[in-house]
Amino acid sequence: MKPDCCGGESDLAILGGGSAAFAAALKASELGARVLMINEGTIGGTCVNIGCVPSKTLIRAAENAHGNRSSRFRGIEAGEGRVDFPELVREKDELVASLRQSKYIDVASNDPKIEILEGRARLRDAHTLEVGGALHRAGKILIATGARPARPPIPGLDDPGIWDSTAALDASALPRDLIVLGGRYIALELGQMFARLGSRVTIIQRSDQLLPGEDADLAEALRVYLEREGIEIRTGHQVERVTREGARWSVEASHGGRSEKLWGDAVLSALGRAGNTEDLDGVELDARGFVRVGDDLQTSLPGVYAAGDVIGDELYVYAAAYEG
Repeated sequence: MKPDCCGGESDLAILGGGSAAFAAALKASELGARVLMINEGTIGGTCVNIGCVPSKTLIRAAENAHGNRSSRFRGIEAGEGRVDFPELVREKDELVASLRQSKYIDVASNDPKIEILEGRARLRDAHTLEVGGALHRAGKILIATGARPARPPIPGLDDPGIWDSTAALDASALPRDLIVLGGRYIALELGQMFARLGSRVTIIQRSDQLLPGEDADLAEALRVYLEREGIEIRTGHQVERVTREGARWSVEASHGGRSEKLWGDAVLSALGRAGNTEDLDGVELDARGFVRVGDDLQTSLPGVYAAGDVIGDELYVYAAAYEG
């Protein structure tokens, strides 16, 4: 279908609605520019919706539960306490909704120079975007579409019932046995969270240490710390297959030429992030699939820039806001 012409013109068009997008939009507005922000899905991006805010809320709740069970003082009696996980998730959702409204929706609504358009944008050229069949022109374009959990090509890992970090934070119940695939920070903090809330957790990591690339002494100290909390950690294990078997899951992993099968009520895949780079005609990607940029954050298409998680540099909300 030939697109209709034209949806309008702006000084800056932004693909995405997270921290990098809002930082750029607010600065551009401050400088007098007209901004069109095109966002598909929930406004606010990763941190407030499915990252920092929900994860740290539940991690703090888990820390509280853990503290109740592990008093170091003879004069304070420790106790199990009851963990109502669905109620914790509801409490988390209320906080997320409140912050999304106050920090993102209200901020944009109160700025007459910023227009938010709901929809999926396709980059046509350095000044043209297509959204829902309409073309939108802009002096400059910023790609700030973020990233999502990666799903490496492991047999069975594409089953939608396998959790990623987003699904884990929205789980309806605590699993009795949880298998975590990966040994970097997302895997470790969520694994510890579920363990402290009452799940039996096994972490499977391909490399020979947790947090590959970090100091080996630090990684070993962290391993000892987590094992003292009852988490089973298996490094040097290659996941071969994940299979749903009735209400349970099996994970086949090999180590030293031997294969074994582990069982769990849920499997959490925390095996990295992938950039949201679909529909970016003419923009070059790097070997990892993120948008390639220069020192000025300009892409291979002159006049088109990228910032935030989609460039795969520092996947932190502070870095995204700074880049925007």
